[in-house]
Amino acid sequence: MLFFSGLARLSPAVVSSLGLLSPVCAFALGWLFLGQGMDGKSLLGFALALLSIDGVQRAASKK
Repeated sequence: MLFFSGLARLSPAVVSSLGLLSPVCAFALGWLFLGQGMDGKSLLGFALALLSIDGVQRAASKK
């Protein structure tokens, strides 16, 4: 209930950028709990996803 209440208060651009958190969380959990490796491509994808979320959040807060 809290999740959908929060989504109703956010702009569509912010909500759509939150979808990028799913693979980031899966990657981080796999690395922490399953011992999966982090190579250069993984780190680059991780950083790009976080940077894009940050960019959308900053753009939305300026409005």
